[in-house]
Amino acid sequence: MNKIYEGLIIEARCIELSYDGLGVFRIDNYPILIKDFFPGEIATIKILSVYAKYALGTIIKFLNISKERNNLQIKNTDAIPVINLNYKSQLYYKNKYLSELLKRNLAENSYTYRNIIPSDLILNYRNKAKYVLKTLNNRLIKTSFIKDSTNTTEEVSNDLINDKSLNYGLEQILTTINNYFYSIDKIKNLNFFKEIILRINKEQKMQALIKLHSDFDLPRNLINELRKLDFLIDLSVIKNNKIKQVILKNDFIMQISNQEFKLSIDSFFQVNINIAAKIFAKIKEINIENNYDIIFDLFCGTGVISSLIANKNQMIIGIDIVKNAIENAKINAKNNHLNNFKFYTNDVFKSNEILSKYQSNSVLSILDPPRNGLSEKLINFLNDSKIENIIYISCNPRSLIRDLKIFQSLNYQVKFVQGFDMFPNTFHIETLCLLTKIKNN
Repeated sequence: MNKIYEGLIIEARCIELSYDGLGVFRIDNYPILIKDFFPGEIATIKILSVYAKYALGTIIKFLNISKERNNLQIKNTDAIPVINLNYKSQLYYKNKYLSELLKRNLAENSYTYRNIIPSDLILNYRNKAKYVLKTLNNRLIKTSFIKDSTNTTEEVSNDLINDKSLNYGLEQILTTINNYFYSIDKIKNLNFFKEIILRINKEQKMQALIKLHSDFDLPRNLINELRKLDFLIDLSVIKNNKIKQVILKNDFIMQISNQEFKLSIDSFFQVNINIAAKIFAKIKEINIENNYDIIFDLFCGTGVISSLIANKNQMIIGIDIVKNAIENAKINAKNNHLNNFKFYTNDVFKSNEILSKYQSNSVLSILDPPRNGLSEKLINFLNDSKIENIIYISCNPRSLIRDLKIFQSLNYQVKFVQGFDMFPNTFHIETLCLLTKIKNN
């Protein structure tokens, strides 16, 4: 550790990719993490920051460049750390990371590993994006992620992974806002705009949410200018954690697998419809094979998964903490011709009383939690309720591993683990698991 200090310039060889997709170089097993640095590459690097468990470095000059690189040469890779790596290699390193993580943490032969399913779209796949807004040269711009190691502000370069219509729509919204405040000579008001979230659908219609400073309201005349944008059908603002809708021309509808889903801007929906459809098709296949009586759709959002995989006569119990999402889930289930469903606005982690009403020997529980994963209390409840069949969808391999260990300790068998490349050009992995309770003889 004493050998490593800020400003140190050394030669480094990348040996692997980290959890975040950064290149890893080690000195006496102490990791130095470097952006845009791939296995086998050699470079002269400079140490930027030193911490107890790792350091951050940056490349000064490449001495050997990997043949696995593509020709994009993107400079700002904070949000897309492996975009300069060819897609075949991206999948290889994701498979390697996930499979080795499982091997290190789960008993051998206690699960079946299946290779990651690739996305048909490598670029322009995201239907949703979130940006911090900053003023630069008296213009409101979208900015890159701000890392702990730097306070610089720069325009993002990850537009390549967004739907092209989303990029166009964002550009038009920012242009409209900038032009409005220039026209009334109040450029300083641009500083009141903090964040923007956008979502685009198949018809290239957009919904957006703008976060404002607590002391500022959107001027009515600006709202009228934004209303003139044909593609923008749903606009809300958020101040002090309260959302207010200011434009609504039509309900915002997303389509997946020939079904339609009404969404509010704060509702969760998968950002890559192409790969999401493959995940849901796999879950539907499992449901059809086993013909369960009841489906528990936990962290259900707008009820997309249960609506897509259930047959008309199955009972669906959906739970989510977002009220608007649950209201839309009820509408979506009805519109998609489901007959037997109940959706509850509740914290899944505090839903034991609800779930206990529907205990059955023929239940499929679908768990699609946030990145932090499940709680041990919820896992124990599922076990105590004799729920024997569980689909677990995870966007965080680390929390997934933690939870699978608990399930295995409760005598659940991990039938298979399979990754899906929901987020090409990043190092994130969406993972699908099937767990079944081992019955005692």
